[in-house]
Amino acid sequence: MIQGMAKKGLHGLGKGIPTKEHRRALAKEIIHASDRSVAILLTNYLDECLRVALWGILPNRDDNTPKDRLFSDFGVLGTLSAKISMAHAMMLIGDVTYKNLETIRKIRNVFAHSAHPLTFRTPEIRAACKSLVRLPAVYRMKEIAFRSSRDKFVATVYETSHTVVLQSTFETYTRTNRSGWMVPMP
Repeated sequence: MIQGMAKKGLHGLGKGIPTKEHRRALAKEIIHASDRSVAILLTNYLDECLRVALWGILPNRDDNTPKDRLFSDFGVLGTLSAKISMAHAMMLIGDVTYKNLETIRKIRNVFAHSAHPLTFRTPEIRAACKSLVRLPAVYRMKEIAFRSSRDKFVATVYETSHTVVLQSTFETYTRTNRSGWMVPMP
């Protein structure tokens, strides 16, 4: 049984920090998935990473905090858009990452809510992917030349999601040790 499934049914399924095995399984699934599936799956992964990062930097996050109300479907941080705005307002992310996240969110929404056949080769989606900005070298997985807009989308989502989690971990550490505020991710 998947952890959390017994308590919350389908609602709790897939919540929490993905394990190494989950990330490997997702990477394998993405290799053979349609462009629509890639956009939806990876953006949902990024959404969960933002949720975990935001939860980690909340100043009052003991077991009595109404976490479910904050991050529920109708909570103030229930949407990806709200999480992106909050991460930016709390200086967890900078302007470049904010713009990237907004573009990724819009690409996901087009794939998720359109009945038209779309791919990463669709001119408007290709143009949106072209506008994604790579993070400074310190945040990059590796230096690669993109063969397609799908490749750039995948790399940007992975780099951003991992960096957001790392940044929130650093932020939590600095707040805990009262050693000051960190410089936000670009």
